[in-house]
Amino acid sequence: MAIPGFVSPEGPRPEEHLKAPTYLKAIPLKRFEDTETIKMELETGNIVITNISPLAKTNIDEVRRAVSALSEFTAQIGGDIARLGEERVVLTPRHVKIWKGDGEEADKSRSTVSSGDPGRREDLRGEGV
Repeated sequence: MAIPGFVSPEGPRPEEHLKAPTYLKAIPLKRFEDTETIKMELETGNIVITNISPLAKTNIDEVRRAVSALSEFTAQIGGDIARLGEERVVLTPRHVKIWKGDGEEADKSRSTVSSGDPGRREDLRGEGV
């Protein structure tokens, strides 16, 4: 039996996200305490994109601490976290995963350079791929 308003330590159950809409929210990280707002949104099943620039302008150590805390929290609830460029981080609740590449193929595409020949690619050691 579910208790209204209660979120278990394991996070929301997979079927809970079907009951209410999932929102994508932009929440700037202006101070470390904003991590609590972000955590609350994740617990309710929403996706958050946070801009870390406002806090980075004042205290880069607090940014590291905040991102570390959010990373630990998303792992704890079974969510996901990823960078979106230099200034933004996307965080997802349990029922949403972030595609970060397709294993070996993603690694290959990051470690190859064009050889100048459109039909040939080389890895960073100069060997053909």
